[in-house]
Amino acid sequence: MINIVKHISLSNTHCCTELSDRRILVTGVEFIKVFSVETYEEIKNIPTDGIHCDSLVIPDRNMIFIKSNRGLCQYSLPDFDLVNVHEFTFFPLCLAYLRSKEMVLFNNKSNLLILNLKSSTVNMFEEGHNFDIYTIVSTKDEKYFFTTGHDETFKKWSTNSWTIVKAVDIEFEGISLLINEDTETILVGMGDGSLAEYSLSDLSF
Repeated sequence: MINIVKHISLSNTHCCTELSDRRILVTGVEFIKVFSVETYEEIKNIPTDGIHCDSLVIPDRNMIFIKSNRGLCQYSLPDFDLVNVHEFTFFPLCLAYLRSKEMVLFNNKSNLLILNLKSSTVNMFEEGHNFDIYTIVSTKDEKYFFTTGHDETFKKWSTNSWTIVKAVDIEFEGISLLINEDTETILVGMGDGSLAEYSLSDLSF
C-alpha cells in the first residue's frame, strides 16, 4: 500500500525541481509555486498566466530558466524576480547548461539556439534537425553535446566549432539521451519504447 504523506492539490503540473535552499519549484499551466521541502507548505506563488514546463536551475549564477509558451523566462534567485523573457515563435522543449562556456542551449522546434549568459545575446545555429529537437545533453568535459528528436537522428556537436561532427540515423524518433561516462556509452531512448546503446568512441571524428 502506498503511503501518501501529503496531497497537494495542483492541476496540470508539468515540472518539479528541488532548489539548493531546501525549496521545491513546481510549475504547470498558469502557475509557478515554491514549496518547503520539510513541510510541503507553499512558500511563494509567482503570478503568471502562461503554460510552464521544464526548468533549469543555475545556482552559481543565482538564476533559473523556465520554459513557457511566452518563450524562455529567466528569473533571479532566491526571490524569483522576472529578469528577462527570450521570446521565440515556438515552445522550447529542452534546456541544457554549459558551465564552462556560461551558455544555455535550448531549441525552437528544429532549430538549436544558444544564450550567452555574459552578454544575454541569443544566436541560432545554422545546422540542426529536420523536425523538433526533444533532448540536449553534454559530455562531462563539455567538449561535445548531443541532440535527438523527431527526425529519427541523433547528432554530436562540438562546443569548439559549434558544428555537427557526427550524425547517426536511428529507427524511430529520439525521445531521450543519457551519457554514461564510466562505460563511455550513450543511450538513446526511442519513440517505440526501445533503447539503443552506442559507444562514444565510435562517434569520434
